[in-house]
Amino acid sequence: MKRKIIVVGIIIVLMLILWLVFRNPNKRQETNVLLTPTPTESISPEEEQNYLENGEVEIPEGEQKILDETGKLIDKLPLENEQFNLFFDYGVNKFVVFYKNGETNNFTVLKEWLVKNNYGNIPMEEFVIGETL
Repeated sequence: MKRKIIVVGIIIVLMLILWLVFRNPNKRQETNVLLTPTPTESISPEEEQNYLENGEVEIPEGEQKILDETGKLIDKLPLENEQFNLFFDYGVNKFVVFYKNGETNNFTVLKEWLVKNNYGNIPMEEFVIGETL
């Protein structure tokens, strides 16, 4: 008899627990929030981009030459010649020049090489000098 009372009590407790858990699982209130974009900055007419018919941005010819030459030079790296080694550091997004044979830390040698090898449109600001080898 005692055993039946315990079993019935356990069944009642389990049913109560199940009822509490499953009585209304989705009782969350849905809220409708209307998101409204707020302008953060305006674009002046000088800053407007020229879009082509396919939606791409038209890049000015001078900038396109810089991009093309930069990409071609990156594809040739690492580069080593008798005067310097050249690498690209993706962490700082710059070319790194390591001079050899006690060269001075100026860009004259590099600039001459860039012009001679058809990379003369890349601005010198894109290059930094590493430690001398």
